[in-house]
Amino acid sequence: YYRRYLFVLQVEIMVLIEIFKRDDKTWTLEVQDSDGNVVDITGATLFFTVKEHKTDDDSEALIKKEITSHTNPTQGLSSLSLTPSDTENIDAGDYYFDFQMKSSSGLITTFGVGTFRIIQDITVRTT
Repeated sequence: YYRRYLFVLQVEIMVLIEIFKRDDKTWTLEVQDSDGNVVDITGATLFFTVKEHKTDDDSEALIKKEITSHTNPTQGLSSLSLTPSDTENIDAGDYYFDFQMKSSSGLITTFGVGTFRIIQDITVRTT
């Protein structure tokens, strides 16, 4: 199923994101500034990173995604998709995540942080 998340630039938003281990899931992301105005993300790169410890090096991240193709960039809309391979080798539990955006002009902004929860699946077979 799809779930929409609103992320506001320059405001730390603490979010809980949950996914069952080995599931496909897509989240819609809507980026707005602190006044509620849509942020044009044309040419921007969104970075999604999940780590076991906040201070882990990015090379040790459990999940790393770079999003350069956006659903509707002039309206601040993008999406994050995970596939079973993204979580199959990660133990169920709570981890740290953040979203960072590198604008087309090179400005770096962190706009969403929180807990990334992997829930243990029961059914593993797919055939």
